[in-house]
Amino acid sequence: MQAAASQILKTQLNANTQPVLALDTKARKIVKKAREEDFKKKERKTAKKINLNKAHNLNPGGEDDIKELSLKKLARKGVVKFFNELHKQQFRLRSHPIELGTQKAKENFVQALSKKSEEYRKPEFMRENFITTKKILKTDSNSK
Repeated sequence: MQAAASQILKTQLNANTQPVLALDTKARKIVKKAREEDFKKKERKTAKKINLNKAHNLNPGGEDDIKELSLKKLARKGVVKFFNELHKQQFRLRSHPIELGTQKAKENFVQALSKKSEEYRKPEFMRENFITTKKILKTDSNSK
């Protein structure tokens, strides 16, 4: 009898306390979410400040210098791509002439640079200059 009574008491206690605990955890979750959101907002603000400071320190001239740096970066990537393509061709096409692969890599490099330069409309990076260099590259490869 006592066991049954204690069991009933336990279930009543659990039934009475369960909603309170559930509300408590729900409130805790809400508070935790709010704290996390505040923390994320603060992180974003500090990250923006850091990025702005980095950009300003690297490029005190402003946006034009940033664009110029991105063009230089693209040029470096193009050169690396060109030499990687050359290296692949040397191993892949031993029976075929290598100039075919290098010509394609040269054209890809020039096209990438011309596309990027068109976005910024810099006079030293205009499409016409790259078209002439492309023609020069074609004549160089054809003369060999």
